Amino acid sequence: MIITFDHNNHALLEEFDNNRKKLIDLYSGKLIDNYKIENFNYQDQTAFSIGYKDTSPYLFSTIFRRDWWPPGCYRILNRTWKLNRQNHISKQIDPLFKEMVENQTAWLYKNLNPTTVFISREHNSRNTLINVRDYLNTGEYGFTLLEERIRVSQGDPALACQDILFTGESKVFKSWLTSLD
Repeated sequence: MIITFDHNNHALLEEFDNNRKKLIDLYSGKLIDNYKIENFNYQDQTAFSIGYKDTSPYLFSTIFRRDWWPPGCYRILNRTWKLNRQNHISKQIDPLFKEMVENQTAWLYKNLNPTTVFISREHNSRNTLINVRDYLNTGEYGFTLLEERIRVSQGDPALACQDILFTGESKVFKSWLTSLD
């Protein structure tokens, strides 16, 4: 089960934050810095999601948008984490992950009428995103892998330009690319 909620649901927001703190206590490394409170501004997040296995919180992420992105563009699976990290490489995608994608996408269409919903990944993620696309496309929404990398954040282009998997209108990426020239 996935629950997606906004800033007004204080009880779920507290549950989300308590689990974010557990994540920081459990793990270390460069990526964990993204989840520290000084780098995880709650007000910048559009919405939050918690995925439950049985009745236990298990999978977490947010919906996010930057002011300088084209209007109506939202990133789902922003700041995604699981409390129980895998120690082995798996080619299978957890079904809860697909459920979260569909839930966040449906939440956006119900509440904010987006033009484009996307998932982005740093580095060379094309092969991973092809597998994710193929898995997601067995569900309600059709996702496409964009040919170009898109700058989704400021800073080093090697990190800021990311591979994009999206559903919705592709024309926003043409304007996004030309606005960065």
